[in-house]
Amino acid sequence: MAWIKENYDRFLLALAALGLLVCAVLLFLNARSFQETFKDLQGQVVHSTKVPEVDVAHVAAEGEKLKNPDQWQLVPLPDGRRLPLFASIPYIIKTGTDASGNPSQELSDPITDPNPLHPPIPNKWFFDHKLDVLALDALTDDPDGDGFTNLEEFQNNTDPTDKNSHPPYVVKLYFRRFEQRPFRLVFSARVGQTIQLNPRDLDTSTLFVKVGDMVRGSPYKVVDFKEQSELDPSVGIKRDTSVVTLENTETKERIELPKEKEINSPDSIAHLQYTLGAGKELHLKKNAEFSLSPEDNVKYRLTDVTPNEATITRVSDGKVFKLPLTPAAAPAQQ
Repeated sequence: MAWIKENYDRFLLALAALGLLVCAVLLFLNARSFQETFKDLQGQVVHSTKVPEVDVAHVAAEGEKLKNPDQWQLVPLPDGRRLPLFASIPYIIKTGTDASGNPSQELSDPITDPNPLHPPIPNKWFFDHKLDVLALDALTDDPDGDGFTNLEEFQNNTDPTDKNSHPPYVVKLYFRRFEQRPFRLVFSARVGQTIQLNPRDLDTSTLFVKVGDMVRGSPYKVVDFKEQSELDPSVGIKRDTSVVTLENTETKERIELPKEKEINSPDSIAHLQYTLGAGKELHLKKNAEFSLSPEDNVKYRLTDVTPNEATITRVSDGKVFKLPLTPAAAPAQQ
């Protein structure tokens, strides 16, 4: 024991060397038994080129199912609709009074309700186009920003949510009022083939014209002159009863103007209001042609105007439009 105390580090080194020797002996013994341990796994490997068949019957069966997948069966409703899968049928609360006159409320299906919320448009039209049927401005709203209201889109069977689908621009044209401007003329005198006319409603008081001349300040043209006279038995002399014929170059109407007799051929003026965009006013004589922005190439003609109605015709195809009165000019509903 005294030697161990005096040679403690040598003793530890000797002890470690002994441990290593024991481990080496154990490894040697295990290595000698390796072949014996794995001899059963060292058999001859069998090679084969034959691939076993795969059972694909279930794959074909599943493929047939994909051709005819299971489908949700929606519940049909009496009005032809089908009950939605993940959303309820939209209902609205209608207020009214009961038999006793007390306020009452009831749930109503707006699609089947025969009373539309915004006449004359049926409620279903709003749902079909995904619009808010409860909006207070549902009739005048313009969801696609094309300048036409829901009411105008409905009346013309166009899509209120597609700005490329809109009514013809002429639906934005209204009849404001009718006016007749007097056109009074007197055939006063003549010198040879020169005719003296005295207009009552033009800036000038006397005009001297010949056949083929325009009556300045008006659409009239002198197209004929008949020199004639008649005997006045009361005084026994001949009186000049010559006649001048004028033609309206816009309407092609002709008027005869006897000497010293006043005639009045008033112009019919229609005052129209175009409400698309910034809008504008049109003041047109009968048979005048005009166009509406942005279709400046499409021509219309004012074919008739009365105190209560204006009629225009599209020149390209002859289609006739009766213009409604502007809301401000229309008579109040009783």
